[in-house]
Amino acid sequence: MMKKMRKRMLCVLISLVSPILVFGDGFLDDKISYSIKSSSEVDVTGLKDRSSTDVCIPKTVKYEYYDYDDLDDEGNAKVKYIIYNVTGIGSYAFDRCDSLASVTIPDGVTSIGDQAFLGCSSLKSVTIGDSVTRVGKWAFS
Repeated sequence: MMKKMRKRMLCVLISLVSPILVFGDGFLDDKISYSIKSSSEVDVTGLKDRSSTDVCIPKTVKYEYYDYDDLDDEGNAKVKYIIYNVTGIGSYAFDRCDSLASVTIPDGVTSIGDQAFLGCSSLKSVTIGDSVTRVGKWAFS
């Protein structure tokens, strides 16, 4: 019993320091934070390091988590994955990222929110995929 409890505690600790952090209805990977829109879609909501100079938004992002309702034979939580399509850039996502010089937005992203890149004074290069159909107010002001 004590061995199983230690393993569960270890799983909890590992999940706390994993490269993807969960908060509310979103999560953070190595560089970018996301808001979950549906069971298969996320929006970009910001950067982990706001001093980043070049950002390439991925088409998809893999979210890894421990399912404590699904234990293996030893009582360990099973690791599960969800692959989300990145379909939008939220309002204010890169607001005042003064060092941001270039951003690449892939096909699959359909909307760029209001003031998404407001105050990005160093932004010189923006590559936008063909699927963007909505660009919000003052998105690149």
